[in-house]
Amino acid sequence: MRLYPLGTVLIRQCVEATTVAGRAVPKGTIVHVDVMNMHRCADYFPEPEAYRPERFIEAAAAGNPDLHAGYLPFGLGPHNCIGWRFAMEEGVIMLVRLYQRYLFRLSETHHPGGVMNLRSSLTIAPKGGLWVKAVAR
Repeated sequence: MRLYPLGTVLIRQCVEATTVAGRAVPKGTIVHVDVMNMHRCADYFPEPEAYRPERFIEAAAAGNPDLHAGYLPFGLGPHNCIGWRFAMEEGVIMLVRLYQRYLFRLSETHHPGGVMNLRSSLTIAPKGGLWVKAVAR
């Protein structure tokens, strides 16, 4: 969800004048937050292209107050996704059940060298689908 967020852009309207990174943002301005690039920013995630889920556990154990500063898979604030809790619970249960039974590998036929080509609009997805090979454990 960090490397390949479903929602790649958050759109908000500024409700009061503010300053962001030294730039004035007037009240009423429509702001686009590029979630895809934020999730790959080394300021928030050292080695941003690396899949290291333990980084969240390490940051929490260190008491890092900025743990979620750059992580927005369901948006943030009063307009975040209303189904995020259900999605997280459902996703965990599904993955546990699948990984108990199978090992998954990217199809070399469709993803040579383990590389996926992505398409992006409001959401991100692999071009042509995600082809995997499931091997029973």
